[in-house]
Amino acid sequence: MKKKLLTTSILLTTIIISFFFYKKYQQAKTTEEKVINIAVDRIIEREENNEILQFVKEFFNDSTIQVVDAEKGILRKDSICFFYDTKWDTYLVVPDSFTLKIPEDHSSMNLISDNAEIKTWVASRDEEIWKGNKNMKNSLIEAGAGIIIDELIMTDSIFVLSGDAKKGEISYYSYLKIKPLSDGTDLFISYQTPSEYKQDAIIRNVIKQFPDKPF
Repeated sequence: MKKKLLTTSILLTTIIISFFFYKKYQQAKTTEEKVINIAVDRIIEREENNEILQFVKEFFNDSTIQVVDAEKGILRKDSICFFYDTKWDTYLVVPDSFTLKIPEDHSSMNLISDNAEIKTWVASRDEEIWKGNKNMKNSLIEAGAGIIIDELIMTDSIFVLSGDAKKGEISYYSYLKIKPLSDGTDLFISYQTPSEYKQDAIIRNVIKQFPDKPF
C-alpha cells in the first residue's frame, strides 16, 4: 500500500513538474512569437513608409518633402506642414497647435486646436455671393445685430468676409474665404475663434494662403 502511494505521489509530482515546464515553454514560445511578429510588423511598416515617401517625392518632384503622418496624409516641406488634396489640387497648411481631422466621406477638412477651428469644404455655387454688389453685406448686417465687419472683398475670383460678433458675453472672430473651384462649384475655408485668441499668423499663413502651394 505504501509502495502504491509512493508511486502515485511520484507520478503526480512528475506530472506537475512536466506541466510547469510545459507552461513555461509555451509562455517563452508565445513571447518569442510576439517579439518576432513585432519585428516583422516594424520591418513591413518601415518598408511601407519608405514606399510612401518615395511616391510623395516623385509626385511633387521634390526630394526635400517628408512624410509627417502617413495615415492622415500630413507632409512637410522645410518647416511647413501641409495636407495636399489630390481631388481638388489644393494645399492646406497645418499649424503646429492644430490637429487635422477628415470625415470618412472626405466632405470637408477640419483643423482643430484648443481655442480655434479651421474648416474647408466644397459646395455648389450660390450666385448671390458673386453678384458683386452690397446685398450680401447689408443682409448680414440686418440679420445679425452686433456683427462688426472689418473686411469685405467681392470680386469675380474671391469673396472674403471677416469680423467679430457677440454670442452672449463672448466675442467671436470669424474669417470666411470663398474661391471658384470649377463651373458650378466653390471652395470654402473658414476660421473661427474667440476674439481674444485671434492669431494674425493663422490668417496670413493658413487662411489667406489656401488653396495655393505654401512653398
